[in-house]
Formats: sequence, structure tokens, C-alpha cells
Amino acid sequence: MHMARDLQKIFAGLVEDMASAEEGDTFLQICMSLDQEKIRRVPLRYRILAMGFAKQLDLDAVNEMLLSHGCPALYSRSFWEATLIYAFLHHASYAQWLEIRSAVRDLCPMPDEEDWFGGQRITYGELENYVQANSLTAGGRLATSARTVALQHALERTGDRISDLRAFFSENIRAFSDVREKTRYYFCKYLYFYLTERVERYFEACRLRQGVDEALEDLLCLKVVTVLRRNQTMPKDEKRSKIYASALSCSEIFSAFSYYFFDFVSLDWIEELMDQYGRPEAIPLRHKKVLAELFRKGHRGWKKLSDDEVIQRTVAAQEKQLDAGEKAYGRSGELAVYGYIQGQKDIDRLTLICFLLFFAFNTHLPDTQSLDVQRLNTILARCGYSLLDPENDADWFVLEFLESDEKQEFMQDVLSAYAEHHENTFLYRMYGNSVQYAEELARMLIPSP
Repeated sequence: MHMARDLQKIFAGLVEDMASAEEGDTFLQICMSLDQEKIRRVPLRYRILAMGFAKQLDLDAVNEMLLSHGCPALYSRSFWEATLIYAFLHHASYAQWLEIRSAVRDLCPMPDEEDWFGGQRITYGELENYVQANSLTAGGRLATSARTVALQHALERTGDRISDLRAFFSENIRAFSDVREKTRYYFCKYLYFYLTERVERYFEACRLRQGVDEALEDLLCLKVVTVLRRNQTMPKDEKRSKIYASALSCSEIFSAFSYYFFDFVSLDWIEELMDQYGRPEAIPLRHKKVLAELFRKGHRGWKKLSDDEVIQRTVAAQEKQLDAGEKAYGRSGELAVYGYIQGQKDIDRLTLICFLLFFAFNTHLPDTQSLDVQRLNTILARCGYSLLDPENDADWFVLEFLESDEKQEFMQDVLSAYAEHHENTFLYRMYGNSVQYAEELARMLIPSP
């Protein structure tokens, strides 16, 4: 195990968001200005695109260079990137691309995606419908791939004149997307597997009449636990209907993900527990243990106290210190998961990989969906991302994880070294600069008056 590797490098990609079209314009402008000091601060992907213009590379060469450096290939369903694809297909210069960009700037993309998630809530049933519909094949390709490939082919057939390009964009104006739809699909697909196993585990516990409370704890990722707990004699069909219509708890999903990697709990998760159970005493034993372990870290004398005593003392201390103005806390982890599902936020390569690892290795998957190196490389290729490279630090971690027989132990050995020396755990920092404050968590355990 290469423990000496720089963990800061391994996860550097997690804190870089996808740039918007406006930011992309600015990045390319900086690169073409030849200001070396400013160019160094531009993300690598945009420096490669600028190099493509400078060397008059064709589209294949540009995409090959992007992938070989761990950057996503150009995506035909991105309105902005479609102009770049067209430019490289026609060996246009940077100045000519600016003219292309200006000529279609007045055309506003109007995505025609079906409204899978109708309101502010995302329900389990809506997620199921989205995954099933987008898993249908068209000519041997998944629905999302078929649409992307069709758009790419139409772009390749577009003529040299600006009027040809405007006609292409006008005819396909509803086919563009703000995010890489394939990454969204795989995120939702493996999330659906993860949730479905917990749903079926609950019904099996009900059938056997044992382990129901534990199964309900695992269902906290759906906002239906209180209803099921209060109506345990409800008919099975009615229970399934309630679950189908229940909203996903994006905070619980994110916190389970974060805890899997770091034994780290988020503010969002604490609020979710309090929403579900009302007071600290009612929180399930398993979750109490997690909280108690966190609060013990700041008090050497608390090792012999029970979990309940640790929580009670923590809450009592916070009640005394609580001011009239309570500190604000971030919800960025919850909002990121929500944005990924809704198609409002793009998922970068390493973030997608980490979530897929979490979903897959906390779910009993059929052999056709199990996540190994070959399957993960297939997913990455379909998303337009580079394949796993053992020479890349982040990919080294992923490959070692996939090959490890003791995955949890491997992760804890590697990631705890990072957590011990950095106030912010890197995965949470990806969603904003949220910090793990034990005191802030404890304040949230104080029941509302």
C-alpha cells in the first residue's frame, strides 16, 4: 500500500467544478492572451482546448489529448461545447471560433427533457421511472447515448457556412443539456439500486417479523420512516405505495456517503435525525453510537460514559452556551446530491467514481451490474471520461480499492491520514467550504421549544 502518496494530489480533482460557458469563454481568452502567469491558473482542460486552436488540431486529436490528460472529451449535448466541436471539425482558428460563437449566441438552448422530477421533492417512484425509461435501448444503445450520438453525427454533417450551423442549432435547440446526461443516469441508476435494496430488506423484515426496527433505520434515506413506524399493521400494498410516493432524503444519502469514507457526519444528517425523531433520546442506538464517538473526541474523560450520557452532557452544555443568534450552517452536501439527480449540477469524473463505489459496495448487485475495473471503465468511457490510469494518483486509489479484499479497512488506512491533518475533509469541501464542527452538531440536538 503506497501510503506515502500525496493525498492532497489524489483528490485535487474533487474541488474543481465544471465551468460554465461564460467561464469557458474567459478561460480561452486568457490562454490566447499569452500571459503566462494567468495561463498557469487556468484549468488544464481549457489550456488543452487553447492548444488545439494554436496547433490547428482536428476534433479527434483534441479529444485524444483531453482524455490522455484525464479531462472529459468534448460533449455534443453542451451548447457551448458543440460550437467547439464544430470549430475543430472544420479546422477553425480561435478567431474563427469567436465568430461562430457570436453567430449563435442569440439562440437560447431550451432543453426538452421529460419532467421526471416534477416538484421540489424527488420521490422514489420518480427516480425509478427515470432510471427505467433511460435504461431502454435504441438500436443497441441506451436512450441517453443514442441521443448524444445522433447529435454528434448531425453536427459532423453540418456544412461550412454559418447559416448551416445556425440551422443545426435551431433544429436541435431542445436536445442540449446543462449537464452530462450519462453521468446523471449512472449516478441515479446506482442510487436506485442502493435504495431498492433497503426497501426490499424492509419488506423481508416485515415478512419474517424480525429486524423491522433495524430495517427502518436503513430507510432513513426515504422520508417515510415515521409513517411506517406509526402504522406497522398497514397492508403491504399500502406500505409500498407510501414508499413509492416518499421523498428522497438527499442529506441522509450524502451523510451515508460521507460516513462510509471518513466516519464523518454532516450537519444536514443531524437535522434529518431530529426531524425524524424529535429528541435525542429517541434516536436509534446505531446513530447514537456515531454521535457519541464524535463527541468523545473532545473529552478524554468521557470514554467510560455510555453513549446516552455523552449525548446528554453535550446537549446540556450547548443549552447553557446557546446564544440568541444561532450560527448558520451549510446544506451544500444535500444540495449537491439534489442537483445531480435533478440535472442541475454536473458531476465531475472523480465525484462520480466515488459515489458509484459507495452505492455499489453497499448493495448486493446482480453480476451484470457489479462494479469492477472493467465495468467502471465502460461507464467512464460512455460518460466521455478517461479510463482508469494506474499512473494517476486518484485512479491508483480507485484501482487499489477495487482490488482490495478489505475495502473498508483500506479506505480508513488511507483516508484517515488525510483527515488527521486537515480541518476540512476533502469530499465535503467539494460541495462548499463546510467544516465539521462538533459544537454545531451538538446544538442541533437541542429540541425546538
